[in-house]
Amino acid sequence: MEKHPGYSDELSDEERSLGFIIAFVNNPNAVYSGHGSIVPAVIFPVRPGNLLIKVVRPDDNVIEYSHRIYGSYENDPYRPQWRPILIPIASAGIAVQAALKD
Repeated sequence: MEKHPGYSDELSDEERSLGFIIAFVNNPNAVYSGHGSIVPAVIFPVRPGNLLIKVVRPDDNVIEYSHRIYGSYENDPYRPQWRPILIPIASAGIAVQAALKD
């Protein structure tokens, strides 16, 4: 299975205790020839259409957690995808707290 360089599929003990899981998500690179449509990633399912995803910053390999919802922008209604709604958060615990306050 192809991995995405911006997502991590390594689940830590802390993440597991918080409720994170490894799941298959849409591959942002799927539009390019030779890339699969899904990739493994560490996620925290907040509710349907709403999740945290463990991301890896490409410039320095720092781990962060991005809160995303599935949908379309008003000016681009025909391309639904996972869209970030907050800036990424460095702490898994704080990211979960913030996502559950929504």
